[in-house]
Amino acid sequence: MIDVEFLRKYPEKYKEMLKKRFMDTSIVDEFLAYDNLWRSLKKELDNLRCLHNAISKAIATGKLEHNCNTKIELKDDKEYLITLAKSLKKEIEILEKQLKEIESKRNDILWRMPNYIREDVPIGEDERYNKPLKYWGVAKVLDVEKFKQETQRKPINILELDPRYIKDSLTYKELIDFLRSTNPEYFVNPDEAIDFDLLNKEGLVLYIKIDKAKHHYDLTKELNIADQELGSKIAGSRFYVEFEKGLFMELKLIKFVLETLKSRTEGKYNYKIMKLPYLVRGWVEKAAAYFTAFEDTLYKIEGEDLYLNPTAEHPIAGLYKDYYFNDNELPLIVYGFTTAFRKEAGSHGKDTKGIFRVHQFEKIEQYAFTTKEQLLEIYNFLVSNAETIVKKLGLPYRIVFNSSGDMDKKVTMQWDLEVYYPAQEKYRELHSFGTVEEWQARRLNIKYSKGYVNTIYATALPIQRAMTALLENNLFELNYNRLK
Repeated sequence: MIDVEFLRKYPEKYKEMLKKRFMDTSIVDEFLAYDNLWRSLKKELDNLRCLHNAISKAIATGKLEHNCNTKIELKDDKEYLITLAKSLKKEIEILEKQLKEIESKRNDILWRMPNYIREDVPIGEDERYNKPLKYWGVAKVLDVEKFKQETQRKPINILELDPRYIKDSLTYKELIDFLRSTNPEYFVNPDEAIDFDLLNKEGLVLYIKIDKAKHHYDLTKELNIADQELGSKIAGSRFYVEFEKGLFMELKLIKFVLETLKSRTEGKYNYKIMKLPYLVRGWVEKAAAYFTAFEDTLYKIEGEDLYLNPTAEHPIAGLYKDYYFNDNELPLIVYGFTTAFRKEAGSHGKDTKGIFRVHQFEKIEQYAFTTKEQLLEIYNFLVSNAETIVKKLGLPYRIVFNSSGDMDKKVTMQWDLEVYYPAQEKYRELHSFGTVEEWQARRLNIKYSKGYVNTIYATALPIQRAMTALLENNLFELNYNRLK
């Protein structure tokens, strides 16, 4: 929820922001019309209550005193005051009902208003205008020209890499052998061989040419990891059955991610690790999500004010409703694991093969409560957590700065981490990171000494989607054997 006082003072600024999001600006005038009516009725109601209280006191004490703003002519007569008090009570009851109705409509509009956006957000209608911030790793590429268009940078074949980008020549040779292997037995860390900071600074991105690549859908079946057809048989489309290797890999990845997050955070920031319920109450979803756009994605429990949990972010936020943080409790980072459920509304025909886009999946989320002053520090820390996880798995990735039209409506800024899929010849989103600032805290009344806390969400790892990335990058078997 946005700051109402700011909206009242600067409605044109908010309209300009909506234009940058490519959204209808009429919602501002609609809100202000109801807000003005609400304020007028509230003022009238407050005056009537003031007068009613003064008259009630005068009837009891025989002395009429008040400083209420009223045009009603008052007589110091007990019978008159009793009659007037009864009349005022009826008026108050009518106004209270009107005010409640207007307040409900006003708040409904307010809760449909998206967050502001930061000044440095790229302006554009959709993902075509997302801005690549950095690249890491070596992509396995079938078509170099297509890769160039995908990256918006100059691609460099690792076999032709200038020595000034090479940190260690021996590790560099081992890395090339590792990338060429169809069944690598050991992991070579690209960071130990290549200076990716320098490559990014000069607008370069690394690749190695390959002749063929298999789609993760085919590999999940060949390696007996999961079966989508069996899942569809018993549960419907976009469900799957995981077999022994897929299930054990899922468990290994969950343990690996949680242990990585714990080791990186312990002694540095306040943190908690938790597993969240499969169900969440309606008020949680309405407060934590931009519900207007998100509702179609949710599975609703018939006859109950309950939904299947779509992400750990929402229940974590709900846990702290009406909470007051002491200053020494901030920042607090919560790492939440959950089985998530989503209808994937609007994804008809997309990713129908495989377990990349499914209705049920495991995911570990990072969620932070912080101050305005530490917002970007914690945001960058959570992003670096995700990068550390992806790097340890060896997946080539990039981070993009989402354009204004490709952002979550509740965030002021969003980055996505995308992994390269050789068979699909493109980067696919694995992680999202968003600065929500005060938007959720205002809706949930989460405060500290200086006002509302700021919140951040950041994916740690979506398990099934990560498995698809490992499969296409020929890293599944290696990591299956490496992870404990």
